[in-house]
Amino acid sequence: LERYGSPCIFIDDKATELDAVRENGMHARDVITYRIRRKNSPYYGQKPAHEHVNITRLNDPILMTRIFM
Repeated sequence: LERYGSPCIFIDDKATELDAVRENGMHARDVITYRIRRKNSPYYGQKPAHEHVNITRLNDPILMTRIFM
């Protein structure tokens, strides 16, 4: 955040990794967390402890809108 400013994005398919961002004090206004939900992922069934934006692929329109706005 110091180097690039905020908000920044963090993308993962593991809910636990995304939850760790929140549990380590990073607020949604600073780091927007995106969870890639693919049915063939071994982490598909993980239940997140925090809310994350769900996408299905890296070129998802939701993500592209955020990156290029």
